[in-house]
Amino acid sequence: MTFAYKIPECQTSPSDFSTMGGLSHVYFAQTWFDRMIAHVIAGLPNEACGLFAGTGEQVETLYALTNADPTPQSYLVEPREHFQAFKDSREKGQELLGCFHSHVRSQAYPSMTDVRQAAYPDWAYVIVSLQEEVSVVRAFRIVDEQIREISILVKDISVEDTGSHVR
Repeated sequence: MTFAYKIPECQTSPSDFSTMGGLSHVYFAQTWFDRMIAHVIAGLPNEACGLFAGTGEQVETLYALTNADPTPQSYLVEPREHFQAFKDSREKGQELLGCFHSHVRSQAYPSMTDVRQAAYPDWAYVIVSLQEEVSVVRAFRIVDEQIREISILVKDISVEDTGSHVR
């Protein structure tokens, strides 16, 4: 299934990451990207969330997870599912690269809550805004409460259908 979305051009220069380390962009296969969008739409009217894993900057596994705090204003990755995704990614020789969640009533930009809860400085934090008919998807690094946008690249490549859900 195809969904209408747009990925605004990233305004952050690669040199902005010289002191942050970690990812400066993240690559999604079209299949994983579509599943992420489908998961957050299915979560309406509440925020939805998940994790993604891979190697380097390439997403190889998507974990569409349960929001343990299902409201239109917040999300909490269900802790047992988070641990299972961590364990599964390690068994596959991958690492967790980041998380995704939706904003149902606001822009695709980290809220103060998102910034306070950003516990993994090397992760990419992908936010899907569902406030308009066309979803807006942006990714960020959050380090010491500093927000830097990173690029999202979606490639039309084939992927193995493994690990898309951990529940």
